[in-house]
Amino acid sequence: QSAINRGLVSPETVAAINNQMCEVVARNGGRIDAIFTCPHRPDENCHCRKPAPGLLLQAARQFALDLRQSYLIGDALCDIAAGLAVGCRPILVLTGKGREQLPHLGEEGYSGYHVVADLREAVSWIVAEG
Repeated sequence: QSAINRGLVSPETVAAINNQMCEVVARNGGRIDAIFTCPHRPDENCHCRKPAPGLLLQAARQFALDLRQSYLIGDALCDIAAGLAVGCRPILVLTGKGREQLPHLGEEGYSGYHVVADLREAVSWIVAEG
């Protein structure tokens, strides 16, 4: 969400998009307890911009999560890197940027992640693992 500090979108617009996402997930039987965002530009060198694990650590504190027993679903190299940094079980979805990011994971030497077609398949895989 660096578009916020780049002046491309307001925090209110990001909140509206997130609210809409939560509503869609709820209509389909899911639940989102919280959304953690990083509004910082890359040059701001914050601790919350992925691949830094700041947002994951914040979520772990707020919800008393054991990140080693948690999953991170994302469509980018930075998502997988952040998840691996804190011991999550990362899942790359091939939607969004995922398909173009997949070759870069191998180039960077990442391992220990799972690849699925989309969010629905990620959820099915997690449930089957549980």
